[in-house]
Amino acid sequence: MRMAQPGTAKKASPEEKAEKIGDQVLALDVKRVADWIQALVRTLKAYRMYMPNNPTLHKFQSDLEARTWSCLKEIGDIVLNVQQFDLLFEDYSVYHNAAREESSNRRSNCCTFRTGFARSPSAKGSSHRN
Repeated sequence: MRMAQPGTAKKASPEEKAEKIGDQVLALDVKRVADWIQALVRTLKAYRMYMPNNPTLHKFQSDLEARTWSCLKEIGDIVLNVQQFDLLFEDYSVYHNAAREESSNRRSNCCTFRTGFARSPSAKGSSHRN
């Protein structure tokens, strides 16, 4: 195992440190949004599979709600770029689906998502309703 010699390591400039921290924060935000999108997809699939009073569906709904509020608290407004097979956040794919049947259904859902969610009150200061 090699150990760094004292005094031989290059010190990072404040700008380099800030960029590294910014990259780490962006990576966490991208993961947080990707996890939120996966929770959204799981919940939508659960809506198709379970009756409205099913406890499993309620579990998915609760998880989605918690992830939604966590994203809004940590990130603020979430802007997604809708592509044919991808949802992009900050130019990183947070959801990919090349399955033809699901993509065509998802495409119409994404259009609803883009026009509906993008205009819903989702800013940091919005109130939480149960």
